Amino acid sequence: FLMTRNAKQHDRALEIRAFEMTESGRARALLDSLRDVRELRQRSDQTLLAEEKDLQRDEQKLVDDRANLVSHGGSEAELAKNDRDLTKVHADYEALQARINSNARFNHLERPSPLSYEEIRQQLTDPQTSLLSYSLGAQKSFAWLITKDGLQSFPLPGKETIESASKQLLDSLSSPAADDAGRDRLQASIDEVSRLVLQPIADKLPSSRLIVVADGILQYVPFQILKSANGEPLISRLEIVETPSASVLALVRKQRANSQPGSKLLVGFGDAVFSPEYSPAGASAPRVNEPAQTRSEQISKLNRLPQLFNAKRELLAIAELAGSDSAFFAEYNATRDNLLSLDLSQYRILHVVTHGLMDAQHPELSGLVLSLVDANRKPIAGFVSLADIYKLRAPELVVLSACFTALGKNQDGEGLIGVTRGFMYAGASGVVASLWQVDDRATAELMKRFYANMLQHNLGPAAALRAAQNEIRSQPQWSSPYYWAGFTFQGDYDLSIHSVPSNGVRPYQRLIAGGPILLLLAVVSWWYLRRRASRATS
Repeated sequence: FLMTRNAKQHDRALEIRAFEMTESGRARALLDSLRDVRELRQRSDQTLLAEEKDLQRDEQKLVDDRANLVSHGGSEAELAKNDRDLTKVHADYEALQARINSNARFNHLERPSPLSYEEIRQQLTDPQTSLLSYSLGAQKSFAWLITKDGLQSFPLPGKETIESASKQLLDSLSSPAADDAGRDRLQASIDEVSRLVLQPIADKLPSSRLIVVADGILQYVPFQILKSANGEPLISRLEIVETPSASVLALVRKQRANSQPGSKLLVGFGDAVFSPEYSPAGASAPRVNEPAQTRSEQISKLNRLPQLFNAKRELLAIAELAGSDSAFFAEYNATRDNLLSLDLSQYRILHVVTHGLMDAQHPELSGLVLSLVDANRKPIAGFVSLADIYKLRAPELVVLSACFTALGKNQDGEGLIGVTRGFMYAGASGVVASLWQVDDRATAELMKRFYANMLQHNLGPAAALRAAQNEIRSQPQWSSPYYWAGFTFQGDYDLSIHSVPSNGVRPYQRLIAGGPILLLLAVVSWWYLRRRASRATS
């Protein structure tokens, strides 16, 4: 309505008000949850918080039960009962949340509010940084570009037109193009989406960084591959930062500036064990005739997840760059219990390389899969659900080297409810996550280059990711966007994380080598004792 009036009256105040109305409707629940949840809830009724803990425990048990039922062929009746129980727990939990927030609000009246246009312009833009915000409507859509110099608005086609083109693009990105016809279709799809949502704006973009506040299906589109004014992909000259809303990004940046970073650099989880038939061959390359692996599986396949051949290589490469002030949990140690019990806030980076699950209809069933068997080859709970993630104390940067981790259920006024949202809620200032089924080998190489750019060349996470993606796309075998464009960065682009000088053996090397060394010491000790006993007898 405001933009329709503006089209007739050309009133700048109407443009600004329209943008502010769009911003105020975005991710309001996330804005509330990010406002120092722990401090706020310390002022709540402790009886309510105890009840909340019980409901969280009930929900987690139901999520674990469902994963076990689906993975091992539970009956329809059992699954239906589990769904009913989950629905009831969710309803009880939401009602309790309203009571907790109401109680806390009376005791602590300061609540976060969406920022005004002027506050966003001052806090988030500079000569090299602009913000591009979208709103998709049935008849017309709109984009607002905010730079240090002001605001411009752009009318775009209706939601249905943009959705149709975007779906074709996402379909083309679901696998690498196999022939010239496939490559032509992909380029045509990129050109069409670029024409619809970027062409009117492309020549007004900054020369360094673009913050994108997408809407609807555009939240699934990698803006890195869209065409700039010169016909090149945006990634060739722009650092892309995703955020559910400008106000959320401003709050995340403010909280990071006021927080104390972890004293250690990095903790990694990966090379998990999914089957009792596991053999430590993760560092070996797959045979030539084996199909390319992806880091995604459906929850129904938890009992037959394939080992990721390049997970161990990825962790070893990161360990070489991270130095000695880091820790790695691999193979039988890469467990859900270890992740949940560890104080992640003592680290600056959490890196997870494993299979990811995404359930758009039931986001609480989205998550990460860690080891499903222990060292005695017995089954253990390894599914890290969204409920688990909410309870973590996340470090500044979380890197999710798995599939679909940037996705979730699109909720009007909330954005995508999924794994990335969970880690932001848990305290992360930045999250690197994926939009689709990423290739195992290409991802391992991308991550190695990402960490080298960040830890050795002192680039921020968004800039380091852009540099790594440009390096990967320059390789002929990985030039298709399928291999490099799937990862996005969401959060504070000013994060600055440097490596710690290494001295001695890498932590991952100690983890891998510790077992053989202990075995060798045991054999030597046994031989020495046998020899002494033999001499004593003689």
